[in-house]
Amino acid sequence: MGSPTSEKFWYTKDMIPLDFTIKTERLLLRCLELKDAELVMEVGKISDFTNGMTWDPHKSFWTAIEHIGSNRQSWIKGVDYTFSIDMDEQHVGRLGMYPLSGGTWKEGDWVLGYWLHPDFQGKGILTEAALAALDFAFKKLRVKRMLATHVHWNDKSGAVMQRLGMRHTKTDPKGFKKHGKEYEQLEYEITKEEWLDNNSNH
Repeated sequence: MGSPTSEKFWYTKDMIPLDFTIKTERLLLRCLELKDAELVMEVGKISDFTNGMTWDPHKSFWTAIEHIGSNRQSWIKGVDYTFSIDMDEQHVGRLGMYPLSGGTWKEGDWVLGYWLHPDFQGKGILTEAALAALDFAFKKLRVKRMLATHVHWNDKSGAVMQRLGMRHTKTDPKGFKKHGKEYEQLEYEITKEEWLDNNSNH
């Protein structure tokens, strides 16, 4: 462990304050707040909603609060940016980005994840949010390559990745593991160079 001064913001070019926001035509992306615990509790009650995700429904409101507190601490340290996706001042989903390390991962490899309340799906919200988040990531963070995955049955998530310009790079028959079971997982990626080339007119 290095000193706080040398260690903080290792993954960022500059400090990203907690009140930082990203605005799009319809959306506002912001750091999570304690009030956002209500939505994660609500979606956790929807049958099968978290089946293809790494997390399980929170068992209590307080564990949801603690999780948000952890997200905010990670944001401060510059090691994980989890955004609330707001539409018309309503929290409708989340989008997160964090760096990978160890194993075959290289410096600058990050992973993108997201979810949206079912009532708001099919409206292009995740694509709009993720496009803005990727632009932020490649221009403000030390991101060289962004990766994303989805379980084989979640075609909608894969469609979002494709609309972002991400390439399908691998299908792992046992890539997703949860509760002792293994599922086929598709992997996608896009590099900083590809993103900048694809969005040179923006």
